[in-house]
Amino acid sequence: MKKVLKYYMWGYQQHFQFDIQYQAEKVFQTLSKNIQPTIFLLGILRKSVEDYHPICIEPEECGIEVDSFKDIDKLAREIHDADPRKNLLHTDVHHHKRVQEDLKIDCLQKAVKQLVDKNFERKAKVSFVSYPVMLDNYEIFIILQFDEKIYNKFYFLHRLEVKIHELRTAKVRNSLIDALVYVYLNEAIDPLYKPRPGVYSGEIKTDINEILRIAAKNFVGTAIPAASNSIGTHDLFDICNYISSLKYEGDSTIGKLIICKEDHPNINILLRLINPIQLREHRKVRKLLEIASENFHLYTNGDHIIGFAELKGKYNSSDENLFIVNFTGPHKWELIHDSHTMMVVENTNPRLPILKIDKFIFYSTLKRTFNDISKDNFSTSLK
Repeated sequence: MKKVLKYYMWGYQQHFQFDIQYQAEKVFQTLSKNIQPTIFLLGILRKSVEDYHPICIEPEECGIEVDSFKDIDKLAREIHDADPRKNLLHTDVHHHKRVQEDLKIDCLQKAVKQLVDKNFERKAKVSFVSYPVMLDNYEIFIILQFDEKIYNKFYFLHRLEVKIHELRTAKVRNSLIDALVYVYLNEAIDPLYKPRPGVYSGEIKTDINEILRIAAKNFVGTAIPAASNSIGTHDLFDICNYISSLKYEGDSTIGKLIICKEDHPNINILLRLINPIQLREHRKVRKLLEIASENFHLYTNGDHIIGFAELKGKYNSSDENLFIVNFTGPHKWELIHDSHTMMVVENTNPRLPILKIDKFIFYSTLKRTFNDISKDNFSTSLK
């Protein structure tokens, strides 16, 4: 750590940045050792104080110069002026004021991200920006970055939001990692609301497994309702955890649950229940799963179990409106989209599926390490 700070925001900024960098590595590498997050802080001066820099960054050598943000407020105003949400009126005065203040903050976040992305566009980085927190004289942002190639190796949905009405949308978390990014950033800014952030190590108090569970719940709770148009699936993460824990006559939970709208073209309903049961009736759902088989899957529209169905035809994956929950054993289940396992859950703890290694890349690496290995020996070792 430097003894003299060029860009001073508060006395413990170096300690704080170091701590949340360390915590980010612990959290994200719990999902995959290949993920290497990097974090830097951005501060925008909001009080008239002599000899203070208008823009500060920490650490000072983070791949971007403070001059990149010199027009940040101008860009934020331009984004705000072009946003139709500024014309949205609310009957309650206090609610209207809060919504408009949130809009300005959202536009400022977008401006920060635009400038960060512009700076790193040739450096293969993907960046995320936290909600700002006012600390002493500065408005502080946390910027979280990943190597773009590694980040994009993981399967994700393409839907980023759903329309509530003409001027309002709701965000969709399109993967477990995407959800974890925003949960982590919220956890990381929390110490900034407290006195002297960075004085103590371990500023993030929430357990790593709990952070992952919150992220998984946010992922499932935004991605699935967007597909099924149902509020019933907002609690799907908890529902599946409960169902997977139940036994029926001593047997563990095994079977598949299809989630989509009732009129989905890739669903053939084989058996329809006269009285559909609610998805939250866990024990009844568990009993019905006992009947499910290879091509006889339990089927829900997100609110109720409709009956049993089979998949048919070629699914258009870009629609992102058909998901499968695969119960694989006691306290175990998977979330699948278009044959891609997006998340594996065991004992309520979510994780990413293990990425398959390309056979030829693996052989090439093995050959450089062990010169004497032949292709025949390599093929035999894989069997």
